[in-house]
Amino acid sequence: TLHKELTTFATTTLFFYVGVTFIFLLALVLYRKRLAEPMVRLSLGYFYNDYKESSFYWEFLKIFQKVILISLVVTFENNYQNKTLTMIIFLAMYYLLVSKVKPFTNLSFTEIDRRVTVIYVSTLFLTFYVKNNDVVWLRIPAEISIWVMNLAFIISLAYLLIKTYKQLFGEKIYAVLTTVGRTIYNVFKGSSEPNSKVLE
Repeated sequence: TLHKELTTFATTTLFFYVGVTFIFLLALVLYRKRLAEPMVRLSLGYFYNDYKESSFYWEFLKIFQKVILISLVVTFENNYQNKTLTMIIFLAMYYLLVSKVKPFTNLSFTEIDRRVTVIYVSTLFLTFYVKNNDVVWLRIPAEISIWVMNLAFIISLAYLLIKTYKQLFGEKIYAVLTTVGRTIYNVFKGSSEPNSKVLE
């Protein structure tokens, strides 16, 4: 059937994704004592630039977190109660772990990661409540809460990201603009000097 074929395709893709990810993780583990070297940072830096040296593996932990969540969705496809409960427990464990380790070099990113996890858990819980409640006037507040909560999270996330990247790149952007401005000034200054000599 079509459903079985789609499940097989998704499972195969998932295993391929995990396999490729594991290869990069193995490379990172092998080079873990040379992470500061330019060539290593150029080739593998995408995976650890935002994390503390002791938490260089965290990006892969997040990747496997997503893989596990997808696997739970597929495994408990016809059992929404078990699926929701298992996902909530798993996400709660991740929340405790990220709160303890604080893997990001920038604490704002740790806070963002924690908020994302809280939103995941809250949305799962409220969705489960909506699906298992036939009383309309009780379902509507839960549905509104889901929308409001996610909208508030998106706004707060945008604010945190803007604030964080402003702190990270504000000085660099200022330095670049200053350099560009100085270069343009020198170019125009240099081109105007011959004209002034001709007039003399």
